[in-house]
Amino acid sequence: MKGSVTYAYPDQKFWDAYSRLWQNSLYKPVFQTPRFIQYLARKFEHELAVYQCYRGDELVGAAFFRKDGKIYKLLSEIKADHNVFVIHQDCTEEETRFFFQYFFEEVKKQNWTLVLSYQPAWALYLDTLE
Repeated sequence: MKGSVTYAYPDQKFWDAYSRLWQNSLYKPVFQTPRFIQYLARKFEHELAVYQCYRGDELVGAAFFRKDGKIYKLLSEIKADHNVFVIHQDCTEEETRFFFQYFFEEVKKQNWTLVLSYQPAWALYLDTLE
């Protein structure tokens, strides 16, 4: 598996992969639907950061952030009552651990100030995230 953070509005290939990921995600959160998150990403494209995680060529996890002043926040925080990381339903516990471990390594390397508000207590990955 490999992960990366990008700071530009994604290309169509990414959005196609994200649509497949969302369809096969653990929760299919309404405020993470491909069309809605594309709209928000375009609206905040100059403050946008996208974390993406791949297993081979398949996108298996993604999270969208916007820089608000000096703080990175989940992009969906603008509208959502809870913010969910979009992770493929077939990810193993080990792959989910990698998703978050690599994410936090990147956060540290990029020297982000990060706020992860409204994390749902019912998310199966919450113990791994914490």
